[in-house]
Amino acid sequence: MISTDPFDKENVGAIYISAKRGLGIKVVEGQRIAEQIIFRPRTNAVQVLTRSAEDSLLTFDENGGVKEVPITRRSCCAN
Repeated sequence: MISTDPFDKENVGAIYISAKRGLGIKVVEGQRIAEQIIFRPRTNAVQVLTRSAEDSLLTFDENGGVKEVPITRRSCCAN
């Protein structure tokens, strides 16, 4: 999801990004939180609000179902 800054309406130009690797089923169900950042294009600054603590992600399998696979890199949005 990408939108304006939901926490500060006066932060004009800032971009709020909520992202997760893989399928977002666990986020939608409230079992996990997505990584959240605010990007300020004018200053090229990134503020990390939350990081994902997951060690696996959900993806589609070859039969159209869902499978869980391990994550090797911790962050999907920022280093």
